[in-house]
Amino acid sequence: HRWADGIPGAVSQVVTTRDGLVIASPYLNTGCYKLLEISSQNVEPQETPCPQLASSVATGSGSTGRYRPLFDVIHPDDWDSIELAMSRAAREAHRREWEGRIVLAKAKTKWIFLALQPAATQPDKETILWNLLAQDITAHKRTEGDIKQLNHLLSSRLEARTAELAVS
Repeated sequence: HRWADGIPGAVSQVVTTRDGLVIASPYLNTGCYKLLEISSQNVEPQETPCPQLASSVATGSGSTGRYRPLFDVIHPDDWDSIELAMSRAAREAHRREWEGRIVLAKAKTKWIFLALQPAATQPDKETILWNLLAQDITAHKRTEGDIKQLNHLLSSRLEARTAELAVS
């Protein structure tokens, strides 16, 4: 997996239950730490499903404080859309793409692009192994917002000038 450390963005694998509960994370590249702005000492890849992690994520209580999977930081307003993308990807066994926000330490928000690929249904038929690629698109979203504001301003000025010319 060392090759994935050279990829811009976060590359990881997670194992979820069929209803989307993250129960293991067998692989995280160095980009995950950069994206989440955390030290690798704060994240411990889980090779096998961890019942304590599953129950802490299910109750929203967090985990040991040393494990913070990508899904733990999804913005609350974006949960429905990520769950929809994951359920469609799992049902269709096909890659899905998602854009949404994550909330980091000190309430810092980032926009991310996430490619979700269900890699395999685990032998127990109750869990799914996912390959994930996440990229920070915050600057892109900020620029997109600036362009929308400029377009609105330009449109308003154009309407005002058109009205002035109609009167004269």
